[in-house]
Amino acid sequence: MSPSDQESLRHLKDLDIDNPGYCLLCNQAIEDPAHLILQCIHKTHFWRVALKITKVDIKLEDVWDTITFQSKATQDQLTLLGDIILVIWQHHWMCTINKIPWNTTHTIRRLRRVRWNKGIHFEDFHNAP
Repeated sequence: MSPSDQESLRHLKDLDIDNPGYCLLCNQAIEDPAHLILQCIHKTHFWRVALKITKVDIKLEDVWDTITFQSKATQDQLTLLGDIILVIWQHHWMCTINKIPWNTTHTIRRLRRVRWNKGIHFEDFHNAP
């Protein structure tokens, strides 16, 4: 873990956590920025569902390059990815602070609410093809 990653994780020391470097949701990897946003098994599952139901034309393997501006994307795609990241951030910290497990269904509902508030709607993920 780089010094900047260690510095970015300093907030976890206040949560009385035995191993503040590891992801508290999967406990399988160091929680660096890529893991926090995309690589955690729970976040990866959420990304798959979110990309499918929003019908964005970006493959899961291209998401990191797109959100770090290493690949081109349209303004609409970047806005959608920003909404997905917002929801991941909110749900991640709710789970971490309240010490509750990740729930992809709740996260998808939160994404639907964020998009609904912008006047953008998509099918319920249970009915997605």
